[in-house]
Amino acid sequence: MTWIDFIIIILYFVVLIVVSIIGTIKARTSEMYILAGRNLGVFMLFGCMTAVFLGGSATMGSAQLGYETGFSGVWFVFSMGLGITLFGLLLLNRVTGYKLMTISELLGKLFNNQSKLIGALVSAIYALMVSVTQVIAIGALLSAIFDWRAFFE
Repeated sequence: MTWIDFIIIILYFVVLIVVSIIGTIKARTSEMYILAGRNLGVFMLFGCMTAVFLGGSATMGSAQLGYETGFSGVWFVFSMGLGITLFGLLLLNRVTGYKLMTISELLGKLFNNQSKLIGALVSAIYALMVSVTQVIAIGALLSAIFDWRAFFE
């Protein structure tokens, strides 16, 4: 790895920190910060949702799975991408009209309070799984960039 690679990585993180500080200063409430003041257009919201669902865990994990098992390893990301695209095209305008912060709130509004609690539990489990897979993905990325050997080979 050369010095230009280090500069690019450091510059990337500096830009991330500056953008987050600017967002924190501009947001007057936590809801405004979390939901970007509800000012995102459909395409920007669709892009943000895609980035959340198809982050490093899905892309790097499926690339490794595709390498190990062939085309069948790519089906997970393909299916998620197709589902997000269909959701964005068919349901996003209707869902944004409810002025909600979470999918659990939508479940509670459409069904009952018990479905809201189940949705929150599923969301919490999903967030834990995404966190674990993101750590694995960043570990794979950092080991490739810095040529680190894995502890358990």
